[in-house]
Amino acid sequence: MRDARGKKERNRKELPETGSGPAMRHRMIIRRLEKWEHGLTRRLYETVFTEDDAAFVDYYYQWKTKDSRIYAAQEGDEICAMVHLNPFQVYVKGTIQTLYYIVAVATQKEYRCRGLMRRLMAMAEQDAAAEGVQFLFLMPASEKIYLPLGYRFFCSQRQGLLAPGTDGRHETGRKGPAAVCRPLHAQEYGTLAGFANRVLSSQYDIFVYRGAAYYERLCAEQQAQNGSVMVIETGGHIIGTFCTGEETKGKTEIREVIADPASVKEAEAALRIFAEERGGCRVFGCNWELFLEEETAEPLLMGKVPGGGLPEAWKNSRVFIHEVV
Repeated sequence: MRDARGKKERNRKELPETGSGPAMRHRMIIRRLEKWEHGLTRRLYETVFTEDDAAFVDYYYQWKTKDSRIYAAQEGDEICAMVHLNPFQVYVKGTIQTLYYIVAVATQKEYRCRGLMRRLMAMAEQDAAAEGVQFLFLMPASEKIYLPLGYRFFCSQRQGLLAPGTDGRHETGRKGPAAVCRPLHAQEYGTLAGFANRVLSSQYDIFVYRGAAYYERLCAEQQAQNGSVMVIETGGHIIGTFCTGEETKGKTEIREVIADPASVKEAEAALRIFAEERGGCRVFGCNWELFLEEETAEPLLMGKVPGGGLPEAWKNSRVFIHEVV
């Protein structure tokens, strides 16, 4: 621990004091935190992101921050602002790249409008550019915040309602469906990863690349949100997968639906029964033309090359990135 603490002086910038009084007794420092310091940001996270309950915050600080980069503005012992960069393996037109998803961008109320977020983002982008990272992306609370920083939308998400009953084209399978929906088992993490990568690489240019560790973490995430990672199975074979959660108490949501193109009829019948048993479910993201009521295509993610712009490989590409935290 002593060695780690000895490193904290590197990679930091001091800002001039901007006021007086008890809140300004210490000089503001902008720096990248050491991993052992990541937990220091939890208080700010809980203060700003009040919509996340304790179970989800526990999951986030147990699973995500151990691999993330966190940049912070610190005054004395207080974390005043922060930006988290979470690494993801992303398939980009035949290559696997480590890219960073920007999340938990937050500033304490009394420190806002001082340019701290812009300074933190600039430091994070500068480090990423020096390491050859080709792309940074985020899900904006408001696009107006990130447009001046050079971020642009590069993908959208299909959303809609999977209502009880049939859409008039496919039977719901009341007589006994060929496929069923069930929770993913731990011993199947690697199998499901192989299935998802095979299906997505046949349909998309860019997607989050999966491994057994990806699904282990995703299961923990969904459990923290009163949900599960599900598989759609027939004859002992996986033909689809999706995630569930409860953003609104008692209302099940379905996210990131992936199905084998050769088995979409069976997958849809099972999925409709799953939704019907829950009084209907809202769907966020699907890799085939599942019929949805009230369907929209919502701009979802913004991104940029460190330094500005979208890379040529990402322009007009087929992108499937939805379940990111």
